[in-house]
Amino acid sequence: MKILNIFKIIINKITNNQKLFFIIILFFIFSCSNDLEEIKPFQLRDDIPNVSVKNLYTIYNSNSRMQAEIFAPIMNQYQTDNPYMEFPEGVEMYFFDNNFDTTSSLTADYAVYYMKQQLWKATDNVIITGKNGSTMKTEEIYGNEKDEKIYSIKYVEVADPDGTIIRGKGGFESNFNFTNYKFKNVDGIIVGLENEIKK
Repeated sequence: MKILNIFKIIINKITNNQKLFFIIILFFIFSCSNDLEEIKPFQLRDDIPNVSVKNLYTIYNSNSRMQAEIFAPIMNQYQTDNPYMEFPEGVEMYFFDNNFDTTSSLTADYAVYYMKQQLWKATDNVIITGKNGSTMKTEEIYGNEKDEKIYSIKYVEVADPDGTIIRGKGGFESNFNFTNYKFKNVDGIIVGLENEIKK
């Protein structure tokens, strides 16, 4: 009742134009809702990128030297509790030695980079090519920047220019330059031997 009396006093003391303006304001005040379900769609969502870049080209530096070049059609960055960059249309990377010579390259149809962990994950048609012409194929691979290691727990196959093929059924581990690697659960074909080797 007190509120209604106050409104009556205010309305009686203002002009007609002011009354119209006052009524419009009241309408908006009372039509507003604090329903969380209605407000929620307007909040920032984890599935919407904070930054999106087309035709990305960037250089990765570590220890004051250029270590890699990265190309991607699209890069989306998400500022979540575990921030990451996603490359939904694939990525192309070239790694360099101290003389800026290309030591290896990597292509994949999809990749993601977890910023806190400094961890890369590449999936779908992953191909790594070494300086000596060796080519490794797999469907999933990780790159740990802290340890400067590349590894996979999925099936991998490496083909050397001389025709040697090594398969790691349990994955493999390598340095970033793809010059020193070891396999898990190995079999393959070595040139010069008639039969396939199995270990």
